[in-house]
This record gives sequence, C-alpha cells and structure tokens, in this order.
Amino acid sequence: MRSYIRQSGSYSWPISTGPFVVFAHARNVIRKSTKTAAGYSSAHSRDGPLIFHMRDGPPNVTGPPGGTGPPRHTSGSGPPKTTGPPMEWLARKKSLKKSSEKNQEKNLNIEKSHRDLLEENIMKTSKRNKLLGLALTGSFSLFGASGAYAAAGDTISNQATLNYDVGGAAQVLIESGTGAGNSTPGAGNGTTTDFIEDRLINFDIVRLGATGDAVPSGTLQPVTFNLTNNGNAAQGFLLKGLNNADGTADPWGGTNDEFDATLVQTFVENGLQAGYQSSGANQDTAAHVASLASGANVDVYVVSTMPLNDTGGNPLVNGNVAVMTLVAQAAIDGSTGIAADAIVTDDNQHFSPGGTGFTNATADVTAGVAGPVTPDDPTNEEVVFGEAAGTQDGTGAADIVSNGQHSDDSSYTIVTAALNVTKASVALWDPVNLEVNPKSFPGAYVRYTITIENTGTVAADLTTLSDTLAAALDLDADFGDGTAANNPTSAVGDSFEVTHVDNAVTNYCTGSTVDADGCGYVGSPGGVITVDINAVMGATDAQLAAGESLTITFNVVVQ
Repeated sequence: MRSYIRQSGSYSWPISTGPFVVFAHARNVIRKSTKTAAGYSSAHSRDGPLIFHMRDGPPNVTGPPGGTGPPRHTSGSGPPKTTGPPMEWLARKKSLKKSSEKNQEKNLNIEKSHRDLLEENIMKTSKRNKLLGLALTGSFSLFGASGAYAAAGDTISNQATLNYDVGGAAQVLIESGTGAGNSTPGAGNGTTTDFIEDRLINFDIVRLGATGDAVPSGTLQPVTFNLTNNGNAAQGFLLKGLNNADGTADPWGGTNDEFDATLVQTFVENGLQAGYQSSGANQDTAAHVASLASGANVDVYVVSTMPLNDTGGNPLVNGNVAVMTLVAQAAIDGSTGIAADAIVTDDNQHFSPGGTGFTNATADVTAGVAGPVTPDDPTNEEVVFGEAAGTQDGTGAADIVSNGQHSDDSSYTIVTAALNVTKASVALWDPVNLEVNPKSFPGAYVRYTITIENTGTVAADLTTLSDTLAAALDLDADFGDGTAANNPTSAVGDSFEVTHVDNAVTNYCTGSTVDADGCGYVGSPGGVITVDINAVMGATDAQLAAGESLTITFNVVVQ
C-alpha cells in the first residue's frame, strides 16, 4: 500500500515503478476539505471562528491574524462593553462555540472520507496494475514488471481502468469490457480484452569463417554455416546443401565456381566438440534441426566429397572453387526430419517453393499454395513467414522474402600440394682434369640433381619420377663420387641417391634394370630413368609436407 504525507493542503505518495492511475482531482479535493475544516466561520471573520472572552462582547475586538491568540483591548478603551445582559451573551457565545466545533468535526470527517476513498482507489489500482500489467495513463504497457515476453500461442490480456469526478466528487472507478463494454462501477465488473499472439517464422542462414579448404577426391569435407531462429517460438528446420552453377561468384573472393561437389550432406553441431566431427564419441550425426528456441542459433555443416576433375574434365588444381549453398526450410517444432514436417503455407498468402533432397536427400518437400485473404482472428494462432531473401531456394531458383526458406552461400576451395621441380647439372670428373676444374666433353661425368619442393599448404605423397636422357648421354651405373679415382659413392650397382632433406634420410637404388628396389634404366645410351620414390623411401619419407623437399641425384657419361 502506498503511504501518503499531508503537505500544504494536498497529498503525495512515492512514485511506483509500475503503471498506476493518476487521480487528477485529488489535490483539489483535499485542498477544499482542508480549507473547509480549518476555516469554517461566520461572515464576521476570515481567519477562523471567533472565541470571545467570558466577559467580552463582540464590539471593538482585535486579535492576531488567523485568530491564534486571545483578543486584545484597543488602547485606551478599557474593557469591552457588552450589548446585552452578561448571561445572555454567555449563552450565545457557548452556542456559537458548540456550533463551530460541530461544523469543524463534520468537515474533518468529510476530509477523512475523501482521504480514505483516495487511499482505497490507490490500493485497488495498484493491485490491479500489478496483476494485469496495464493502466490508463495516456499510454499502456502490455507486460508487467517481470519483463517476460509472451510467445506465439500465448493469450495476451489487458484491461483499462477509468477514474472520474462528478461535481468535484470522486466517483467509483469503471473498468473496460469487451464487446458492448462495461458500465457497472467497481473493481472486478469489467472484462479483459484478449488476443492470441500469432507465430512469426523468421530465421536466417549465415556463412561462417572462411572458404572450406578441400583436397581433390577428399571425403567428408566440411564448410560451416550458422542458423538463427529470429521468430517468437521454437521451430524445427529441414536442411539442404546445394551446388551452384558454373561461373557463380565465390562469396569469399576466390575464382568463380568451376566444379560441383558430390555426396552432399548436412550435419548439425551437437555441442560436444566445436567443429565438424566425422567420427568418434563426439560425432555430429543430426541431419536436421529438431527444435531451435526463439533467439537461439546453431552451427550447421555442409559435408561433401570432392571430385578429381572440374566440370570440364580437367584435374582439380590449387585454387579451384565450388560455391555451396545451405538452404533451411521451416518445419514444425519437434521435427523428425520428414517432408511432412515442413511448413509450406502461412496465413498471409505466402508459400514455400519446397524442393528435393532435404535432410540428406530423404525429404522431398512439396511446394505450398497461397491461401485465401483472411482478416486476423484474435482467437487463433496464425502463422506468418517473415524471413528475408536469401541466395538460392530449395529448387535452385532465387530465394525470395517470406517463402519459409532462407539460404546463404559459402564455398570449397581446392588446396593441393604445390610442387616445384628443378633439375641442375654440374661437371663432376673428366679423363684429363679429373676432379680439378673438370669439363663436359666425351668421357666426362656430369652430375644431375633433381629437387622437388612442396610450396603448397597440403602434404604430397610422391610416387615415381622418370627422366629420358639425351642420345649423347648414358647412365653412370655406379654413381661415381667425383674424386680422382671416381669411385662408387655407395656401392657398385647403386645408380641413384634419394634424400628427404628435412628428414635427413638418404637411400640408394640400382639402375641396371627395373627391379624390386623401384629404380631402373631402360635403353643405352639415351635410355629412360625410372625412380619409384615410395618404394625407395617408404611412405613416410616419400611424403612431402608443406615446405619440405626431396632430391634425386645420379651421374651421366657424355658420349
């Protein structure tokens, strides 16, 4: 209950944080009551009732303003004279005093009555406002102090309260009513005005991070999006990944679309481990969103397999791009991922285009049909599509506003090993100068070094290298060391030296014929050299990670 304090003929109370009715007449009512109670008198005085000395009569009486003290004798006049017998005047004085006291008591009761009525109205209004969260103060509030908002399907109720005066006297409040209204005064006689909050379906898909790095023929390659429910109720969603036409611009600024991914699937982040998990205890397995609360969001991964070639049949190389779209279709809350869960028509003549292959190609959504024009029905929860336009809808057409779908584009970018191969030669030994400043003439030995460097960002598994010698060259079968005697570097018959520079591993292989060690030389002179790097080095040392290098060295004899 709000307390109040009397201040100069009016009443005040603390300001409430909730809405309340302001009684515009309150100050005037109290001012009138106070003035009547304190200042009731006959026309003889403006200051209050006259209280006479027992022996005195009315003439020649003066006193302090306001009648707050005994009368004073006029200077030099002596005691006041009475105009009638003393006992008659005394009786009259007593009668006047008694009448004044009765009037004063009556007006104080009037003041108390006004004050009680005001306090009662304040208490009733405050209580009702707390319950209904609504007051008529020239504006209104739909919700109370809790700050909780209603959701789709909730009934929203409110009621107005009118306070008014008649002839300056406060009347009993009247509450509003629905239909014909309410004219019966008093709290509890009105009725609330109700409506059911309609469902706004509003959501968006946004690409995250950057283009998805992928390798040729790579499986389960992910690209990440985020889905946010901007509507006023929990919602389910069906999902679909969709390739774009060749030439579509890469939203991340790479080259235009040049190939299509295959085996396209969607998976929803389960919250156990950030990023797409393709296996293990934290594997992301859900192909659709069963329920997403209003205001919530979740990451969605489009997961695909990369081909070996682009749409023109050319091998995929570093920087090739496939633009990928994620399309979300509105569905019922608690969706099981089937086509029947899709919401394809709203109550405002909007409809969904549908599409095939939602929820990992298990749901084919049939397009909706625009319904009739109908006014809002406050007794039913109605549905309105309110999402913005996206990039591509479930059929591959342009995604328009309010169609129950939303989409955005991201991309896959092929990242492969970028290998740089160099071949250098140096004169190693000749029959005249031996190892001292040798020259390249017939009979001389020349050393070739082939260097393979991985300048890309993905590891490369090296397999074989071949080199066809010029007709004027023949292979040095023993790989001489270039000393004066030009002895074999490793052992007789070892023709090739293979070194993984970063791993500091060197192996040798023979070149007389193609044999089990993986190396060989066919034809002489001008034959073909073959080195099976994986066979010579093993899988670990035949792999070049980004920034690593490997060398293959052999000698030839000038003919």
